[in-house]
Amino acid sequence: MKKIIGLLFLIVLLGCQQNEVYDGECSSDTDCVTAGCSGQLCVPQGRESDTMTICDFKPEYDCLRLTSCSCIAGKCSFEQTQEYRQCLKIKGS
Repeated sequence: MKKIIGLLFLIVLLGCQQNEVYDGECSSDTDCVTAGCSGQLCVPQGRESDTMTICDFKPEYDCLRLTSCSCIAGKCSFEQTQEYRQCLKIKGS
């Protein structure tokens, strides 16, 4: 009887265990932030201070206002919205 109770306890305990698989740099949009002098980088939150840029401003950086820094397939990246892609074509990037 004690073995059965112990086995049931173990099954319940294992059933409550959270098995979250996470091998990317983000799991939600709030895990990502913009970085760089011109806001041209999309990086994992907490790594903003690890990035360095030369503080230039390229015309295509203006297109970033048409998109957002998001978690896409486990990686921080700017969303490739139609407006953003169209702006990049116009700005020459």
